[in-house]
Amino acid sequence: MKLAVQVGTVADGSVEGAIQYCRDLEVDRLVVPFNSVPGFRENGYLTPSGLKDVKGRIEEAGMGFSVMVAGMERGARPGREARGRRAGGGVSRDQMILGGPEGERQFSNLLRSMECMGEAGVETLMMHVTLERPGDRGEEGARWGLLVDFYRRLMERAERCGVRIAAHTVARPEQNMLWNHEAVERLMRDVPSRCNGVCLCVGNYWLSEGEGIYDIIRRLGEKVFFVHVRSTKQGLGETPFWFDSGGPDYRRIIQALRDIDYRGDLRPEHMPKVTGENRLDIGTAWAIGYVKALLS
Repeated sequence: MKLAVQVGTVADGSVEGAIQYCRDLEVDRLVVPFNSVPGFRENGYLTPSGLKDVKGRIEEAGMGFSVMVAGMERGARPGREARGRRAGGGVSRDQMILGGPEGERQFSNLLRSMECMGEAGVETLMMHVTLERPGDRGEEGARWGLLVDFYRRLMERAERCGVRIAAHTVARPEQNMLWNHEAVERLMRDVPSRCNGVCLCVGNYWLSEGEGIYDIIRRLGEKVFFVHVRSTKQGLGETPFWFDSGGPDYRRIIQALRDIDYRGDLRPEHMPKVTGENRLDIGTAWAIGYVKALLS
């Protein structure tokens, strides 16, 4: 296991800023979001030249990366049907439309980006995956079918590209059908693939599973492709609490990850707030020091 820092969350938000920040903290792993790659914002997909440029700068600095975070001009969070709108608002920039011409265009761009990753030897793609609950519970089967269809097509290309998909769930059962481990297991059964795995966001899994999280890590085993080091309290949604009472026991989290021989990246997120800090630099450094102590 190695600690990693995501480009865009520290220093001035640039690749070079993240590299220098990691040097100062003796961290040699980065996580790269699509929108940090030259040309992505303009095209809506990765290009070989843009990814080669970023990878070269990171490797020249003596660092490495194997995880990217999906994005599109509106994000990459599959979970909205073809109509693409919720009452009273437009399409969230963090969601992909499922179905229809717009959805097909977005999906095509996502596949182009995955092919680019495969050619560059970048093996893991983290995607936020949510599936809105329909107003009529009788329509949930059809809504789930949209996600299964999307995932079957996604896994077919992922296997060809050699890219693993690490699904990041969001623990909001009133809104999201894919909110807990039971739903994740269902998706893995419905779409079996060596490339179908999870980003273990400790905060979200703690909210949905509580004390069951430690056994679930062991059940997931090799399906854990990426880990978000994050803490929270149950019942408080996205409110960040770092290692406060009522949160997960990170000593047990690290032990469970060791039990499954997890060797991937650990990326701290939802940092504790520090007055006057610059882009969460101080909070990220604090979390990195804490987790380094647990790993030692």
